[in-house]
Amino acid sequence: MHKYARQLLERKAEERLRHLKQEVGDFKSRFVQTPGRPRYKYYETLRDLSAELAVVSKRLDELTKSDGTEWDSYYSMFDEAYDEVMERLARTRFLIA
Repeated sequence: MHKYARQLLERKAEERLRHLKQEVGDFKSRFVQTPGRPRYKYYETLRDLSAELAVVSKRLDELTKSDGTEWDSYYSMFDEAYDEVMERLARTRFLIA
């Protein structure tokens, strides 16, 4: 893949990570503002989301440091990790409406 195309995809991945961090932060804010709910379930969910977010961040870091054939593999791993967190967020949206 051409270097310029990689740079564009890396910037897009960085934007996706920022968006993901904002989504997790919004979930946390809604959780904090929700009174009378069983907190342990939400803490578990937030802990899991934070751990998965760290994986996405690590994959992006690996992606930006890689080159050649490694790059495609790291981009794929980033994409999969991102999708997993987005799926978890979609499943947990009903917890705090």
